[in-house]
Amino acid sequence: MDEKPFEAVAAVSELTERAYELLVRPMLREMVPEWAAKTARAFHPLRAQRWMFSDKNPMLGGLPYLAFSARSGRKAASASNPMRQREKLVSDLITASLDLYRDLRDAAREAAFYQIYGSLVSLQVADQRAEIRRDAKFDPQLDPIVRVEATRLRRAKFCPDAAPVASTDSMSRLAVP
Repeated sequence: MDEKPFEAVAAVSELTERAYELLVRPMLREMVPEWAAKTARAFHPLRAQRWMFSDKNPMLGGLPYLAFSARSGRKAASASNPMRQREKLVSDLITASLDLYRDLRDAAREAAFYQIYGSLVSLQVADQRAEIRRDAKFDPQLDPIVRVEATRLRRAKFCPDAAPVASTDSMSRLAVP
């Protein structure tokens, strides 16, 4: 029972990935120029944080010198210092608050996960996915459009040793009118 919701997630994920690859990706490749796609990839937040806070950013050139001066002038406060005691108290309070937030967030996500993917319909989708995979084998050579396109490619000597399966580029041209 515990694995069924994860199988449902896999089925939904596989379905949306196939839909994207078949319906959206060919249109986006035609509509978005390569330079715009390259720029969007470079400025993705997970990639941009790597180069924004590195030595590739000229605005951070003086940071190593500032860090060195801060390290060399550092002096530890005594344990009886009231500011150090308040610092410890505030640090413990922030740590407890972040732990509480993490636990509540994780519990809410887990509850939402089981409400969405733990329902009987989702569990049935996971069972159906296994049956479909077992029973249905897709052979692209049996598709008449694929055969026609592969024959055309071989005759045009575009790809002399083309297998009887069309390329993904030619298939994307077939998918977009």
